[in-house]
Amino acid sequence: MSFSVLLVEDETTLREIVAQALLGRGDEAVTTGNGRRALELLGQRSFDLVITDIRLPGCSGLEILTHCTRHLPAVAVIVITAFATIPEAVGALKQGAYHYLCKPFDIDELLHHVDQVRERWALRAQVAELRQAVAATRDASGLLGQSVAMCRIRELVSTVATAASNILITGPSGTGKNRVARAIHDLSARSERPFVSVNCAAIPDTLLESALFGHEQGAFTGAVRRHDGFFERARGGTLLLDEVADLSPTSQAKILQVIQERTFYRLGGTKPIDVDVRLISASNRSLTGMVERGTFRLDLYYRLNVVEIKVPALCERPEDIPILAEHFLSRLAAEHGRTVCRFAPAVWSRLLAHPYPGNVRELENVIERCVVLCRGEEIQLEHLPEALGAGHRPAAAAVPPRGETTPLSEAARAFEIEYIRSVLERNQGNRTRAAEDLGISRKHLWTKLKQLGLEPDEG
Repeated sequence: MSFSVLLVEDETTLREIVAQALLGRGDEAVTTGNGRRALELLGQRSFDLVITDIRLPGCSGLEILTHCTRHLPAVAVIVITAFATIPEAVGALKQGAYHYLCKPFDIDELLHHVDQVRERWALRAQVAELRQAVAATRDASGLLGQSVAMCRIRELVSTVATAASNILITGPSGTGKNRVARAIHDLSARSERPFVSVNCAAIPDTLLESALFGHEQGAFTGAVRRHDGFFERARGGTLLLDEVADLSPTSQAKILQVIQERTFYRLGGTKPIDVDVRLISASNRSLTGMVERGTFRLDLYYRLNVVEIKVPALCERPEDIPILAEHFLSRLAAEHGRTVCRFAPAVWSRLLAHPYPGNVRELENVIERCVVLCRGEEIQLEHLPEALGAGHRPAAAAVPPRGETTPLSEAARAFEIEYIRSVLERNQGNRTRAAEDLGISRKHLWTKLKQLGLEPDEG
């Protein structure tokens, strides 16, 4: 697909040079030297990028920028001017300009920024496709992902949901085992009945029997009234025993007895209560290894593990990261009342490269942090936690007093020198990693170092 650019420049020679450079790269370039005519063109057809001078006949480039910001937010704007000052440039950026360049500027530098806009434009198209993929992968189970592993899990969930067999769900912490259990319940004939989850690791063993099976009034000191346990609360529905590997030997024996006899007694009770629950267990530890070590009962293991569903770590299915990230962004933005709706290209790079030791739960946590911190529509590197190699923010440049304004070209040069040095220092002189942090190519960083009078190996 072609990339269309509207070039607004009243200097004929410069306009022709830039237009030829764009056309030579295969871009579509529509040119005009009048600001009013530019607004007419923006109303007649669509553009991906506007490159505009600030001082123009008809109307100013800032008016064009304002029009795009208000009415064409998908159109990026690069501002160029020969009369740049810090307040003017800051004003343009605050109004939503993608970037600004001071005349005279290097054509290659302009083309580099055009390439960055093109990457954002391509990313928007990819995000649109990704959101369609999210909708496509969300079947009745509600489990997201397009990896082979997730496709198999969805198929297995749909199959076992119609049966009554006990299910064991295994996988590292944070992979979504509870979500798989809930999907099985939602697709089963018990979906209208309760889904009850109990974390076996969170209840002391001395209280677990009462928590699971309930107790009668006066069964022990403090039992002032009858209490229904989790098995009774889940009657007719599904009971999830989460972190089942943490059950003590005594608790294991009691649960085995309930599974075998299909009845239980409340603590202090004499009347048997029928068990009518679908039992699902989940564990982040290897139960087979525990059986071999004698810390988990073999007979209980086989009772729980009629069908096993293994949920892999997120690092084993990286193709699911974009779909999950988009899902979390959409949901969390709505929950927190934020307008954020996309990730910057550099943020996508970090999200896809991170190993996620905390799995899906960590990814969700990262996205929620970004949504909470972001005040605009696009999540930037500064919103990411330090675990993803972000969190560094350059110090804001001091604004000089009125009447002592430094030419923007000088201020920009000083800022670039200091900023590039700090990024190189943070990456221990590694130019490849520094270029990634800066969002530019390694070659472009090398050129910048030479242009700024820095030694290529400095840092």
